[in-house]
Amino acid sequence: MSKCAACGKFVSPADIIKCSSCANIYDRICLKLSKSYKVSPKWLCPGCTSKQPRKDNTETSIKVQTERSQSSSSNSSPSSCCGCDATSKMIEELRTEIVAMRNEFVNFGIKFDRLYLAVSDLSKRVDGIKNRVANLEKDECME
Repeated sequence: MSKCAACGKFVSPADIIKCSSCANIYDRICLKLSKSYKVSPKWLCPGCTSKQPRKDNTETSIKVQTERSQSSSSNSSPSSCCGCDATSKMIEELRTEIVAMRNEFVNFGIKFDRLYLAVSDLSKRVDGIKNRVANLEKDECME
């Protein structure tokens, strides 16, 4: 008997689902798949699916999990889904990165505003100096 890569429990041969890329074995319970669901021979586990570039692939297990979680109400919380842990962690990391990027944009905006004010102030000073030089030149010409 083989162990499930998600939960570490032994999997009966009837419930084995094997990733076509990394050859990890999963059970239907962790993937929340019914026994009637036919698994594609090209099926990829959540870990391998997350490493692939995004494309319109309706055969991925992630889309099936999303449809299943919306259509069926289960008593288990999302954190108890063994196959979803990696995906949840990745989503949380992305959220953290997006928040950090937003904060950086706010900081850039503040710095840009300060820079704009400094340039405006310097421009006014240069204009004042130009006027003073022009006045001095007029005074010299009159003498």
